[in-house]
Amino acid sequence: MTQPSGSPRPGWPAPQPPRWYAAPPPWPPRPVHPDHDPRAYLAPLIGTLLAGPVLVLCSMAALISPMATDSCTVHGCHALYWALALAPCLIAAGYAALALAWALPWRRRMRAARIVLSAAAPLLAGATVLVYLNLPAAS
Repeated sequence: MTQPSGSPRPGWPAPQPPRWYAAPPPWPPRPVHPDHDPRAYLAPLIGTLLAGPVLVLCSMAALISPMATDSCTVHGCHALYWALALAPCLIAAGYAALALAWALPWRRRMRAARIVLSAAAPLLAGATVLVYLNLPAAS
């Protein structure tokens, strides 16, 4: 004789079918923070699309830029050394500005800081290109 509760033994829980699917999302969904900025991703995305490729190319140029000092004498090339030391600093600042723009909380009160950082990244990338295009001649 079987138990009417569906359990094979009295006092034991009824067997559950195995779950081979992902758990459904919690219902009701979590409420959105009242200060949430729904368009917070736009400024960092535009900054990344503008500055990202330029920063990558400038990073590759920084790897081969020490070859520009091959013809330098002992007392020359100070301006060239200064320019070649400045360019990687600008590259690092551009990457840092992009990383901070993405890392800021997506709140409306952070919108201005996110836009400033996102605008700074392409400007820093452009400044790096200008440094590389205007390297002083080796003496």
